[in-house]
Amino acid sequence: MIFKFSKMQCCGNDFMFVDGITQKAFFSPELIRKLADRHFGIGFDQLILVEPPFDPEVDFHFRIFNSDGTEVQIGANAAACFINFVIEHKLTAKNDLQVSSASRLLQVKLNDNGSVCVNAGAPSFAPEDIPYASLHTSQSYPFTFADGQELSHSVVSMGNPHAVFFVDDLNSIPLEKYGKEVESSEKFPEKVNVTFAKIENEHEISLKIFERGCGVTLANGTCACAACVSGITSGKLVSPVKVKMPGGEASVEWNGGKESVHLTVSSISRVFDGTFVV
Repeated sequence: MIFKFSKMQCCGNDFMFVDGITQKAFFSPELIRKLADRHFGIGFDQLILVEPPFDPEVDFHFRIFNSDGTEVQIGANAAACFINFVIEHKLTAKNDLQVSSASRLLQVKLNDNGSVCVNAGAPSFAPEDIPYASLHTSQSYPFTFADGQELSHSVVSMGNPHAVFFVDDLNSIPLEKYGKEVESSEKFPEKVNVTFAKIENEHEISLKIFERGCGVTLANGTCACAACVSGITSGKLVSPVKVKMPGGEASVEWNGGKESVHLTVSSISRVFDGTFVV
């Protein structure tokens, strides 16, 4: 069978989008890993399958698969690309959508200037929501790396798990090595997205990211949200926050408590369209 797809990116965080509404598609983990290969396949951080909604009050449902073939709960940058995809493919004429994922409902709005605002929902710091192996909730927890380096980190759920380390020098962090250690730590039974963050000033932060199931990536929307939420909660940051990632910039706003986190991004584009045969 021949399937159509679009390759899209947001701040260098790249996705393979497949319309599962007008065509039937099934992806095994093996096929996803093959397609994700940047040398022999299409190449992407995640595959996004667009599906009809399960709830009549919702516009679309989407499934998210990491490049290693695992399915995950949510993706804010994916949601930002999502609204562009469904509009460009004439699946909707609306510029303000309710979209469900495996873990939560997202509100996604395409602004007049071409930027996209994603209402990513409220964060949680409860260890059981991450999940994280701790009997108490704290703003920071210790982590000792194999080389003896000791750093503290916060844990946040944005509908998916995050560990955020605030550091003084991002260039001193061996991102892939440390990212793998934290991702696979027994403290995170479902693994975790790992973010190293440097505070530039109270309204600006720089990040380096190791994404669960993908590895080092140029950007990640929920990682940006988690880092800002952690910084605001600990008094290091004040909303709104400009987030600088290797692939581009985003803006995050959060008023604290159980309020929703809003991510705004503008570096979104369709890279190319294509077909593949299975």
